[in-house]
This record gives sequence, C-alpha cells and structure tokens, in this order.
Amino acid sequence: MFLVIMFLEQWIVLEVLLLLLSRIIKMESSIKRVTSAAITGSLLGCGMVIIPTCCLLWKILMLLSAIFVTVRISFSVKGKKLILTAGYLLIISVFFGGIWTTLWEMSGEVSWLPGFVLSIGIGYLFYKGIIENFFDEKDFLYHVTFQWNHKTFQVCGYLDTGNCLFDPFSKMPVSVMEESVFLEYFSKPLTKMINEHSVEDIRIIPFHSVGRKNGVMTGILVTDMKITNGNRRIEVGKGVIGVTKDSLCASGNYQMLIHPNLICGRL
Repeated sequence: MFLVIMFLEQWIVLEVLLLLLSRIIKMESSIKRVTSAAITGSLLGCGMVIIPTCCLLWKILMLLSAIFVTVRISFSVKGKKLILTAGYLLIISVFFGGIWTTLWEMSGEVSWLPGFVLSIGIGYLFYKGIIENFFDEKDFLYHVTFQWNHKTFQVCGYLDTGNCLFDPFSKMPVSVMEESVFLEYFSKPLTKMINEHSVEDIRIIPFHSVGRKNGVMTGILVTDMKITNGNRRIEVGKGVIGVTKDSLCASGNYQMLIHPNLICGRL
C-alpha cells in the first residue's frame, strides 16, 4: 500500500512540474506524453525505494537516469537539449521541494497534499511575477519546429532583423541554422548525406557577409514549419533553411537565425 500511495504522489507532482516546465521553457508537449513521462518517472522513483543501496554515487546515478528518461519521453529531445531540459527539471524540482519542505515544517502538516498545493501556488505566483516577465523581455527567442527527410526538428531560433537572405529559385525568405543540429537527428552531417544522394529538396543559396565578399550556402526545403513564442503561434508551412557549419550563438541559447519576414510580416 505504501508503494501505491508513493507512486500516486510522485505521479501527480511530476505531472504538474512537467506541465509548468513546458510553459517556462516554451517547449511543446502533449498531455499524453507528459502523463506517460510522469508515470514512468514515478515508477522509476518507486524502483529506487525497492532496490535499496548504501552507495551515494549509485543513488545519484539512479536519480539522474530517472530525470533523463522522464524528460526524453515528455519532450522528445536529444543531446544537449536533453541535458539542458533535464537540468531545468532538476532545478524547479529543488525549488518547489524547498518551498514544500518549509511550509511542511511551519504548518506541521501530516498530509503531503496541502503543502504541495501551497508550494505550487506560491511557485506559480513567483513565475507569473518574475520569471515570465524575464522571458517576455526576450521575445526575440522562438521555438521552431519543422519536418525534413522524415524527421521532426525542434530548435530554438533568434529573430535576426538583419537577415536579408532569399532563395533565388523560390524567392522564399531563408532562415539559417547550425549544421550541428543535424547530428541530433541523423548519424551523419548534411554535407555527407548530400554526397551520398540520400536527401532531396536541396537549395544553393548565394550570400554576402562582412569579411567575405561572396559565398554560397547549402539550404533545405522544409515542410510543416511552425514558430511559437508563448501563446503566439505562426504557421509557416513550407520554408527554406540555410545550413552553416559556424556556431550562431556562443552561449548556445539558440541554434537558428529566423528571417524577419516570417515573423514581422505577420504582426
């Protein structure tokens, strides 16, 4: 009976935290995926109790494994995004856990539910009053999804008002993305895939940049392109994305430069 109650408690907590995390980092996820992730994470948490160990390192590894699996199921991310999102989940878990523990000690509550509800309420007010305003100041960051070569990409994009690239063939605006993103979805870089003739919808895009008079960039024609920021959602449909080997952001906060016509032209 103890394990059943523990499972239900962890399930409810994880469900709420994952939904809140999705809103904070502006990463889309369905209720079905979030629920599946919460159930899996709760089962893994119960498993940590069933398999007791005195080794601190083993306990830490089990905890991290549970967090990574939960995030992977909920948001379908890989590589650096998986590590970063798992870190976010760990941070908000510690944050709400701290509030919860403080309320528990102050009120002397025996039941976990009142403390949980109060901690979520306080945390939500903190999010609405401080964190959400902080992210609103960064409206130039967008969550971008698109499909190409039977894969659905998810990438963080930055509104680049100085981007004037257009595909000379279709006259469509061109956004620019780091080639390293491809390694999160394919086992080889785009250039090698092109050489092996395993991809279609390729574009050659001429460009001009400071320090380099002229050059060409390989581009791809993508479908089902969507750009979101909070409650705002832009359905682009087909789009052209140029691919560069260069890093677009030293801090890694974004991996794409979004053409302004895709956003500013739809205000």
